[in-house]
Amino acid sequence: MHKGVENKEKASHAELSEQLSPSDLWADIGRNTLIVIIISFTVWAGCTFMRKIIGFGTEYIFHVTNTYQSGNILVGVLIILGIILAGGILRGLLLLRPAWRDSSGDGIDKVLIRHHNTYNDDGGNITRYSEPTFSHSLRKIVMSILTIGTGGSGGLEAPGVYLGETVAAGWSKFFKRPSPEELRLYQLSGIAAAIGTLLAAPLTAAIFAAEIVYAGRIVYKKLAYCLIAALIGYTLNNHILGLGGLFDVPEHSKLFDWQEVLLIFIVAVAFSAPAAIAMGPVYRTSERFFSKFPVVTRAALGALITGGIGVTVWLVFDLNPMHILGMGEETINQIVTGSGQEVLQIWWILLLAIVAKTLATAATISSGGSAGMLIPSMYVGGLAGAAGYYLIGEIGLYSGTSVAVFVGAGMAAALTSIAGVPLASITLVIEVYGAEYGPAACLACAVCFTVSRRFSLYNRPLIDDKNNIKENNEN
Repeated sequence: MHKGVENKEKASHAELSEQLSPSDLWADIGRNTLIVIIISFTVWAGCTFMRKIIGFGTEYIFHVTNTYQSGNILVGVLIILGIILAGGILRGLLLLRPAWRDSSGDGIDKVLIRHHNTYNDDGGNITRYSEPTFSHSLRKIVMSILTIGTGGSGGLEAPGVYLGETVAAGWSKFFKRPSPEELRLYQLSGIAAAIGTLLAAPLTAAIFAAEIVYAGRIVYKKLAYCLIAALIGYTLNNHILGLGGLFDVPEHSKLFDWQEVLLIFIVAVAFSAPAAIAMGPVYRTSERFFSKFPVVTRAALGALITGGIGVTVWLVFDLNPMHILGMGEETINQIVTGSGQEVLQIWWILLLAIVAKTLATAATISSGGSAGMLIPSMYVGGLAGAAGYYLIGEIGLYSGTSVAVFVGAGMAAALTSIAGVPLASITLVIEVYGAEYGPAACLACAVCFTVSRRFSLYNRPLIDDKNNIKENNEN
């Protein structure tokens, strides 16, 4: 039998066994819960440290833009480019060392490969333990700080997912757990803990971990532990850091008229989904371009291109670089609340920001930076939704409701289109925006998941109704 087919059958049978196995012994439940708690605390600490240091860096960079907004703007431009270039050169020098090369890029594909490779393992012989674990976590944290904290464009969720898997594998190895099934449970819990910490949405985090790994099916026994892990990160954020929700969203009536529903549908399909899907080809083209250069040159060039995009929109269109560089969450918040620059209410400026953010993110990640594309995809989808809202308002087709509805639906549509996680996308909108935004997210995700399944960024098995695993490109 062909090895690939054999591995697929092993995975299918193993997952079916996990789903249908008898209840665990109390000792197993207690041990797994304890290890998941340890993993969750560790992941929360790592993600929190990473986010804090990155926050200090980006806050300084954006302070520079405000300081020199009306003064000697050339000084501000040089400072920003200098910081970004320094970060790129440091990353390039680190990437010359073989041990650091795994810490570059998005990282989610690597996590998925490590998880699904466990299906080739027999009990007592876990190949994942032969690879570094905690040391990979530390290198990913450093590389992410040098990328996003110095002004690179990208999200923190992918480094968080990578951190969650490596920490989970590290603790599993430390406790000498011989079962591939247990390792997979810990890996998913680590991912959920990271997303729960970063998005302040525990149910979204648990569902995301299940969907991103097993597209098309959720293994509920693992989901229960993922919920525990995500709630730990979420609770620690609330009670130790005093953090609230991700966005400040205005209330919306739960009643949607037919015109509003139709416009949400049109904006999700015509604006948000295509904008997110386009990120994949742009990234792959950028990756081919940067692969032609030596490592240090590649990293420095990518940093300069990223910084150049940010300062160009600043100089030419008066759009603050904070809307292009960094993670972009604050931009979404300003659009939803109507605060910030007035240019954020101009539809063509928003489309310009989408193009600039896509190019800057592709340059950052494909040149060796450590950042994710999921938050940028939500940025792109949300801004596309807002652009559609302001465009139809300008031409007189509609003037009701709030822009937040279109932003929320656009974020959900984009995340579904690029990552193939419709349930997590809907849950994110409900947890972050509120239950009244759920119908718009459901409509957007239903449409976008149906038409965009071939465009996912990540390759992982899709499990059909007969528990057969098929690769993405076979569907």
